[in-house]
Amino acid sequence: MPSSHDRHGNQPEERRRQPHRLLVNQPPHHLNKPNHRNRNPHQQRHQEAPVSPSGSGRTTLLNIVGGIDSANDGEVTVAEQDLNRMSSRELARWRSSNIGFVFQFYNLLPVLNARRNVELPLLLTKLSGKQRRKNAETALAIVGLEDRAKHKPGELSGGQQQRVAIA
Repeated sequence: MPSSHDRHGNQPEERRRQPHRLLVNQPPHHLNKPNHRNRNPHQQRHQEAPVSPSGSGRTTLLNIVGGIDSANDGEVTVAEQDLNRMSSRELARWRSSNIGFVFQFYNLLPVLNARRNVELPLLLTKLSGKQRRKNAETALAIVGLEDRAKHKPGELSGGQQQRVAIA
């Protein structure tokens, strides 16, 4: 066991209390290099990929940064927003405007067609029914599934289901 742990494997109190920071909006220099093959040079994109052993807390971290779960201690600031100070309603609004999740399991409702599955989270916005439908159709077109909009998940391939979830 490392010398920084006591005989029971616990970290000393002063080490446990140090704040941990993940600066999502401050990417490392090497992540800013553009990929000229697939990217519009005027479009800025940023992606982070947490890589660590199984059971190390990746899902917990992503849920906290995404405002799904709350941290037991410390501060959670994402894109200059203090998530700890937001109510459940404010967090829901913030997530719908700022965060996109693609889950390992696509979480599509089997009784809804592709367009309705894409449209479903838009019910949390102030968009009209007509605008929600138009946005869902546009999103499906972007992922190349406009011709599958009326198909239910069971009628789509795994790759198509994944693209519906992304849309």
